[in-house]
Amino acid sequence: MTPEIRARLFAAVPLYLWPYLWLQLWGLERWINANKRDVLFAVSNRTGKVYITAVSDAPAPEGRYAYTPPEQFAWERLALPVASDASGHAPGIVRAVSGHFPGILRIPFSPDTS
Repeated sequence: MTPEIRARLFAAVPLYLWPYLWLQLWGLERWINANKRDVLFAVSNRTGKVYITAVSDAPAPEGRYAYTPPEQFAWERLALPVASDASGHAPGIVRAVSGHFPGILRIPFSPDTS
């Protein structure tokens, strides 16, 4: 914590509460350094009490899995479906169902435009 920030905190608190505020800030700074986490706090100008508003996430332990995003977006590496049967039709649900129902056409998948 910079001296300017400390000066503003002490200026907002009455003089007789400075030892109490100093003790709280000292303990808070020791906790921050020991746990390696950041803290968002507020100081009451009437009582000099430090209120912790938010605490940052714990640092990731060493040696744990870290996600590395792919270098290429998914839409940049699209692959078209390959026909696997001898008839030349694209594989899909419609082709598999069309053998049982003669009224259904053998068509590859297409986007829903309804």
